[in-house]
Amino acid sequence: MHKELASVAATIANYLGQYSKTDKINIQSLQRIIEDNIKRSVPEKFIIDYLKEKGYRNYTLNEEKKAETKKPSETIIPVKPVIVVDDDDDDFDPNQFLEDNKEKILNVALPTNNFGDNIWLIEKYQSTKSDEFLSQIVSLNQGLVEKVAGKYQNTSRHKLDFDDLVSIGKFGLLKAIDRFDPKMGYQFSTYATYWIRQKITRAICDEGTTVRIPVHMHDKIKKLIRLENECFWEKSYLDVEWVCEQMDITEEQYYELKQVDEKFIGMKSLHSIVSQEDEDSLLIDFIEYSPDHVLGEISIDLRDPYENMVSTNLRNQLEVVLDELKERECEVIKHRVGFDGGKPKTLEEIGQIYGLTRERIRQIETKAINRLRAKFRKLKIKYEDVTLEA
Repeated sequence: MHKELASVAATIANYLGQYSKTDKINIQSLQRIIEDNIKRSVPEKFIIDYLKEKGYRNYTLNEEKKAETKKPSETIIPVKPVIVVDDDDDDFDPNQFLEDNKEKILNVALPTNNFGDNIWLIEKYQSTKSDEFLSQIVSLNQGLVEKVAGKYQNTSRHKLDFDDLVSIGKFGLLKAIDRFDPKMGYQFSTYATYWIRQKITRAICDEGTTVRIPVHMHDKIKKLIRLENECFWEKSYLDVEWVCEQMDITEEQYYELKQVDEKFIGMKSLHSIVSQEDEDSLLIDFIEYSPDHVLGEISIDLRDPYENMVSTNLRNQLEVVLDELKERECEVIKHRVGFDGGKPKTLEEIGQIYGLTRERIRQIETKAINRLRAKFRKLKIKYEDVTLEA
């Protein structure tokens, strides 16, 4: 079947998305909506037959009247709609109809972006293996692929960019198109998400890091992080022994997994499903996960020894320089950068502590930073280096 024929059917389906099969549909109104959007005429008979094919039986036709010039005093009588219910369509062949009306609708074509027509297009593709139908399905689900790819863009330290993840995700989409069974009764987007996600996660394992981490190792680390967050959620602290029991591993194996994550993966998200009703909603959508928060003091032990040495040295230098500031300036800087394991505070939060305005705290901070920069220049280090490590 021609690409144009498939496109026009998909276009009409797009505008049917606002109606249910029990709603009363006015043919002329629907026709005007479609023609206004595509800037081309659409045969009324085509719309009616398409409605019948899709199961819409409750529609109306306005009685055609010639336009008349009415006097202001004339009473306008509304046109009474006529309900058309035609059951004599058992032998209707939509494919034959499209072929018979090819000349009329050849130029009526617009891409669709309605997920509701996925199943119709997939059925056509699976029966014809037409590249045109396949292209339309891929285009229709481009947003789904990008949505899944976006969730994996910053979930771990991998070298694949967003475009790479989208390209890889499309292979999962193609696999889903081939394997999807429309008779199963669930949405194609739910089914496709599984395959898109699988392709992306496997690619991150195989190609995303300089040192290839086996898939089973990724899965273990993902489970470990999920249990750590679950532990924090229930107990408000990390119980390593409890996590090890749940995973059936020793503490030594636990720390080995944490070191692999810290050095090569840096996994920062949760992948557990939150709701049975919405399998696309993950815990990452609701909880911000921080590896340092989960690990607490343990994270320091997992760093590279050289990194620990540099970090400790910079921290010591910062403490020495801070002692040379005025007491209020020193306290403001420590609050701002979250010194000594504290959470960084906003200017407004610090102002509330000291009973000062936000602007006054900003002035104190600016003055302190200028003094620090001058002192750091003598030490040949940057202010940003030490504050980020604090």
